[in-house]
Amino acid sequence: MRNHKVLIIAPTSDKKHYCKDKWLKHILSLDYLFYDVLIVDNSEDPEYHKREFIDKGVRCIHVRPEGNVVDYITASQNVALQYFRDHPIYDYMFIVESDVFPPKNAIQYLISLQKPVVTLPYFINYRDNHPALCWQIMESTYVKRNSMLLDGLLGFNRFDGGLKEVFACGIGCTMIQREVWDYIKCFRSETQEREHIEDRSVFSDTFFYRDLQKEGIPAYMDQSFICKHEWSDWNEHKDFILN
Repeated sequence: MRNHKVLIIAPTSDKKHYCKDKWLKHILSLDYLFYDVLIVDNSEDPEYHKREFIDKGVRCIHVRPEGNVVDYITASQNVALQYFRDHPIYDYMFIVESDVFPPKNAIQYLISLQKPVVTLPYFINYRDNHPALCWQIMESTYVKRNSMLLDGLLGFNRFDGGLKEVFACGIGCTMIQREVWDYIKCFRSETQEREHIEDRSVFSDTFFYRDLQKEGIPAYMDQSFICKHEWSDWNEHKDFILN
């Protein structure tokens, strides 16, 4: 069996500087030989990516932060996606957020599952510092269908260590086969067709899973591990709140 080549992509900014060295050391020491790392930095300081990544031998592209945080994170993801498209040597894209710490064997383990999209779970800061698994289900009633985040006991009651097909979860530690991008053209943060989302704080992962569903591409969560997530408070991002 041939060795699969993997590109790890990680949008970041100087707002994640508090864990940058620790995270970078971890990501560069994963137990897999055939992977590269691409950082996409959207810091306001255009020198940050040179000083903190390029000068240290890490491949990094700077994206000017225009719009609100949703806009420029999505733009950063699309810059990384274009790089991936332009380099067909890579069989998989592995998205790892710059404050998420996957297991050292995450790459080979996720590849071995042979799924088009598969995520390792992690906790997010939800509702006044109450952690919740980043995992959504679809609930149907006789009136309508609603998505629901599995917070607290809801998540633990369904968490059994198995591999599950999911309605949606985060993309903070997600392995994606190259063929998926033949159907999903880009990351997006804008509504399409009959979507009705008034809140501009919806990140691109929500739309990514919607687009997978439209294309009939299943997504999975493997519950064998829970990644460490050293999150920061989104309330500190004034552009996120005000837009």
